[in-house]
Amino acid sequence: MRGRKSILSVVLLSALAALLLPIFSISINDADELDFLLSEWDKACMGEEDAEDWNSHIHVVVSEEAAASERKDGEDADKVELETRYSWEKPLKNENVEKLFLKNSRKIGDELNDSSERTVTIPEGENQLIDQFTRTYLDSYLSREMPDLGVYYDLSNEVRKENRLLIEAFVYDYALTRSHAVSSYDREIFITKVTPLSRGVNEIIFYLENVLHTDNGDEGSGIWFVADIGLTEEGYKFLNLWIESPEFEMMQNRWKEDYLKNGISPEREQVQRDIYDWAAERMDSGYEIPLMNDPYGSPDKAANDVSSGRREEAEVL
Repeated sequence: MRGRKSILSVVLLSALAALLLPIFSISINDADELDFLLSEWDKACMGEEDAEDWNSHIHVVVSEEAAASERKDGEDADKVELETRYSWEKPLKNENVEKLFLKNSRKIGDELNDSSERTVTIPEGENQLIDQFTRTYLDSYLSREMPDLGVYYDLSNEVRKENRLLIEAFVYDYALTRSHAVSSYDREIFITKVTPLSRGVNEIIFYLENVLHTDNGDEGSGIWFVADIGLTEEGYKFLNLWIESPEFEMMQNRWKEDYLKNGISPEREQVQRDIYDWAAERMDSGYEIPLMNDPYGSPDKAANDVSSGRREEAEVL
């Protein structure tokens, strides 16, 4: 597993980018946080065998019983009602993107530093949601089309709707600008922590490891997620997703700059068009991008395929 090395490298690069690029505005008051990230660099330089050891002490139990956070004494979990909006839910315009990155990166760093033998219990429904979402996420690399993640979200407030569209935009942008065509992939999911936030809501930290089979050979990588998942009348749904990636941080900042500062509440069609045009501009400037599936000429074909397997190979039919 390449997880520890790749994630810590990405954490370091993003922290340095935040200091050097004008698009970011990290404060000097975050020096302690940056020192923490830099201190992880030596640990990032490890071999494959050492990385495998990192996951060996985490035992994941998928429970059919509802988590304790989902019910009061004597109450059935199905009767729990989510709040319209929780105190920690912020629209992106009110979010400090750089501080959010540092906060969540510290959470991930804590997981990587924790070598204790431990058991992580996750409700079956949350586990299935993550499994189905990650398949749709990677299927977008095959289709190079913007995914529709609505089925995975509770969309009862504007903050959750915004997060859903932001994640769709990030996935589409990355899929569209890949230089090599993906024919299939292998994936594996690692659940590392489940933290109750409120009745019916858990924060899940998980890692998606993937190997993309491309026309230029295999490409192995991984990415971390911090997800808020709630139990709704329709089952488990995302309330919020955060992706550990410098490109995701840049997407958030671009979103604020291009839309929110101008008083624009972007719609899906507009975002899809803007991302396609942005990719085309980069291609015109000399950056080689094989643009495919023009959104103006073909409908979306997001693969919301339900799969119970935690590891499989997806083939293009």
